[in-house]
Amino acid sequence: MILRDAFDLIFPRTCHICGAPLDDSENFVCLPCVATLPRTGYHSQPDNRFEERFAGRFSFDRGASLFFYDRDGNLAKLVHDFKYRGYSSLAREMGRIMARELLPTGFLDRIEIIVPVGMHRLKRWQRGYNQATELARGLAETLNTTHSPNTRTNRSHSPNTGTNTSHTPKVEVWDCLAMNRYHRSQTRRTAEERAKSMRNIFRVKKGYDLTARTILLLDDICTTGSTLAEAAEALSATTPKLKLRLLTLASTY
Repeated sequence: MILRDAFDLIFPRTCHICGAPLDDSENFVCLPCVATLPRTGYHSQPDNRFEERFAGRFSFDRGASLFFYDRDGNLAKLVHDFKYRGYSSLAREMGRIMARELLPTGFLDRIEIIVPVGMHRLKRWQRGYNQATELARGLAETLNTTHSPNTRTNRSHSPNTGTNTSHTPKVEVWDCLAMNRYHRSQTRRTAEERAKSMRNIFRVKKGYDLTARTILLLDDICTTGSTLAEAAEALSATTPKLKLRLLTLASTY
């Protein structure tokens, strides 16, 4: 504690949005700024605009984004920092925020496995991490440490052997989606160009058995939905009876 106090005195922790000093209960973003982020409310709206984007393409039970994304908004500052400035722990904190907000709503009930959308190994090497994986780890950490009425199965499988283990069931993060080829940033592409560039870009790695598991497919931002759809279709092709739920930190619609 003394070392942390001394470090904070030299390098004070400040909010990534407003620059205000953070107190001991805050990480990366102050509570007032978190409160101002624009919520979608999609998790409580059946057949919401997020779900409509994917209707009829593959089977899933629910889908939502927690926040609306605007390139000039406060959330964009956070996304820029954890994608391009090396703040992987900020992505993990945003995963914790997602879990805390969604846990009471029932949206995360029965989730057994969180699958982050994959990243090409070259891009992961350049960035040092996959931000979707960091979001997933923060979300799983909070799910596994928060007492909630979630109903979970009484079994857990090794991702490589499929054997049952006797420990208390926990939500696990499986990095089981591989990206087949490198692709450039999607930022300046049209919806048609995005869809074409992402076609058949994902595959499920060997050794992961998703049969009869309830999967949360997770990504950071949804714009046209091309990336998330291709990831979901890759999972569904491998495991036709997959129980799939979709979630992103934010979406542009």
